[in-house]
Amino acid sequence: MLSDARADSGRAKIPKGGRLAAATAAIVVSLLAVSGAGGSGVQTPPKGGTVVVGPILEPRCLNPLVASCEGQSFFWSFEKVFAPPFALAPDFTPRPKLVSRVTFTRKPPFTLTYEIRPE
Repeated sequence: MLSDARADSGRAKIPKGGRLAAATAAIVVSLLAVSGAGGSGVQTPPKGGTVVVGPILEPRCLNPLVASCEGQSFFWSFEKVFAPPFALAPDFTPRPKLVSRVTFTRKPPFTLTYEIRPE
């Protein structure tokens, strides 16, 4: 009686041929996955081109220093691509980082003209 309980543990029995077929299938699938990774040699990407970023929503504002603009993915992607024109000093005054000079108009439409540093 005790030996019958040990022999029948409730697990399904897989015939030997089924195990072999499952192992063969697993090996074939893994070889297929690896075979595509061989590919060609290292390729150098072409220089130049265009990056197009299409945000899902329009930004609420275009000033990242305004609290309502914080947390928008638009500015996160923008700051990863473009260097900022200014950096904030410890006393919160703007210091030129990318630009050497800025000129601006005092009448609408307001425009800022950045002169990029030559180096």
